[in-house]
Amino acid sequence: MRTLSGRVVSGLLACGLLVGVPVVVGAPAAAVPRTQQQRDLAAEFDAYRAGNSGERGFAGLPWPATRPGPYVAAVTWVTLPTGPSLQIRPTAAGRRATGWGVPDAAWREVLALAPDGGGPGMRAQFDCHWVFARLVDPNKASWNLEPNRPVVGVAEMIATRCNPGFAEERLTNLSQP
Repeated sequence: MRTLSGRVVSGLLACGLLVGVPVVVGAPAAAVPRTQQQRDLAAEFDAYRAGNSGERGFAGLPWPATRPGPYVAAVTWVTLPTGPSLQIRPTAAGRRATGWGVPDAAWREVLALAPDGGGPGMRAQFDCHWVFARLVDPNKASWNLEPNRPVVGVAEMIATRCNPGFAEERLTNLSQP
């Protein structure tokens, strides 16, 4: 029997959390009834995992947004001990909406509020938060994207809980740059 690394197991567990399916490593996936929202979120994850992450359409899934925007309430640059961080505060719709093109629309809102926020790796961090933070911690005050984080692939992004390179900073002692 093969052993899975901790990162692979973390990724599998995150996938299970996303679609509401209990994940047992080494056991075949059982057919579990899903709600429409779980199916929609699973489709978003499948597109994200395939590398689409909202940049391209979700082939065969042109479903409308479940909630209209705006999806982003505020965007603020702050300074953390690790460097600059873009705090994104989602609206109630941004915390719950699914649908084709919704991640793109939310990212366009971020860039409209912080045009300098589109550096390398920032969209990937946003997409990871869009897919996972909304499920794991739906009331999290902000999603924090750091330009100092390394650009990594989807598996690494998931395994590090959207925080590649260094641990997530706690939002204390913040100062405006």
